[in-house]
Amino acid sequence: MRKYLFRHPILLINAVIATWLSDALWLVFAFNLRDIIDTATAGDLDRLKWELIKGASLLMVIAFTIYLGHAARGIYRKQIMVQVKNDLFNNLLSMDMETFQKSNSARYLSVFQNDIKLFDSDYVYVIIRAASELLLLPSAAGAMASLQPGIALLVLVLSGASLIVPVLFGKGLATRQKKAVQALERYTVRLKDIFSGFEMIKSYGVAPQMEKSHGSLNHCVEQSQLRLRLLQGWSSCCSYGAGRVNYILVIAVSAILVAKGVMTAGTLIAAQTLMGSVLGPIWNLSDMLASIKGAKAVNERLEKLLAPVGTFAGPKAPLPLPVQSIELRDLSFGYSEDETVLHHIDLRFERGKKYALVGASGCGKSTLLKLLMRYYSGYQGQILLNGRPVEDFSKEDYYKQVSMIHQNVFLFDDTVRSNIALCQDFPQQALEQAVADAGLAEKVSSLPQGLDAQIEEGGRNLSGGERQRMAIARAFLRNTPVLIMDEATAGLDNRTTRQIDQTLTRKKDLTAILVTHKLTEESLQGCDQILVMKNGRIVEQGDFENLMAQKGEFYSLFRIAN
Repeated sequence: MRKYLFRHPILLINAVIATWLSDALWLVFAFNLRDIIDTATAGDLDRLKWELIKGASLLMVIAFTIYLGHAARGIYRKQIMVQVKNDLFNNLLSMDMETFQKSNSARYLSVFQNDIKLFDSDYVYVIIRAASELLLLPSAAGAMASLQPGIALLVLVLSGASLIVPVLFGKGLATRQKKAVQALERYTVRLKDIFSGFEMIKSYGVAPQMEKSHGSLNHCVEQSQLRLRLLQGWSSCCSYGAGRVNYILVIAVSAILVAKGVMTAGTLIAAQTLMGSVLGPIWNLSDMLASIKGAKAVNERLEKLLAPVGTFAGPKAPLPLPVQSIELRDLSFGYSEDETVLHHIDLRFERGKKYALVGASGCGKSTLLKLLMRYYSGYQGQILLNGRPVEDFSKEDYYKQVSMIHQNVFLFDDTVRSNIALCQDFPQQALEQAVADAGLAEKVSSLPQGLDAQIEEGGRNLSGGERQRMAIARAFLRNTPVLIMDEATAGLDNRTTRQIDQTLTRKKDLTAILVTHKLTEESLQGCDQILVMKNGRIVEQGDFENLMAQKGEFYSLFRIAN
């Protein structure tokens, strides 16, 4: 993650210098303080007045530079966080479905909510402070040496012991930080699951069990945080203790020098003030080094997610248009090596034809659609578009020609317009036509704000059928030449289903592949071919009349459904 620190070098330099400036001016104030004490001791009241004015003015300037430090750090940290979040978000979106689904989505959420905050507070901020402290240390040592070289040398020698602390605690802190982050991630995952399944939890009356599960995870999170804080406490304790022992030794030596007349009282006060500016950076650097080592686990997690995602190597060929055919040749696939879901599928989908894919639940229909959508790559056999392997073409080009209406509809907490257009710009007429074709026109016209009406989280202010029609409108709006529908009309009434079937029939050049359990004669007779699946295989195919005449698997499914 170091590369992000230097993405904005000017802002970084400004942040470090602005942070150092207030501390540097405090060094100047130490000399002013010496002059105030010595002038007062000498009884020179006229000069004392001006020294006091100088001191007050200097303190006002120091106060302003503290604000400048906060502002400069804030601007720099804001730029870094924006860039890290954008890169992380873009990298996640560039993953293919197979890679993305290897982790629970709540784990990605945990990275944004927890890891990035730790990266900011325990790494970026600490690096700025450490750099300013490293600038301050020689400045303060030089200022003290100009007052009393012997005392300056003694301070530096004694303070070196404090730097042993990060070495002693660094590894342990990194380990406990990693465990704390992992516990927080597990907690976030569980919390998301509980809130997502709130309706199920209430309807099954398992709230007490969920409370127990949450309580256990919550205890683990806070226990891991406590263990981390305790070790951090010991680290700070050792740094502080070593520093205070050094402080007392230096004061004792300085007091002896004053008693012998080698130093004035003003010089003692100034040396004491400067000593804080020498010891302070050493103590702080000790804690900062421990913090940076502790952030190692977080940085490694972020770097892993920020690593370039390379799905296919090399440039892709332009996708041939129009899409005349999509063909599956001897296609087999399994989600694991132990179980094959699809077995030796041979199919050809031709331009302008309508296909119904039917079969009992669990026979592999949805898996076949996912392979057509290129969600997974670990299959045997071939998927061809216009006779060429689909791997020859970029997924971006492919998805401009192929769209899918998913069985589980997701709606954003946004307007009807945004949920259908998905943040893209479409002509108003095209949007209204898609709404009408999906059977949503009556619903939209009943909303006070029409297309700009707000959809609540998950579409909870819509019925199941209305949510399904929103998904259908999305696909109709894109008007791709190939449309895949996974139970798209399952939650719709017969009138709306007929309306959508009629829309599909009107699109003469549209290749439609429909997975459905709604086996109605009217819908199925509108399909050019019905593909019947059983146990991951195509066992029958043909039009409605022929399959009914065969009295095989399709005949049985149709009779059961009707």
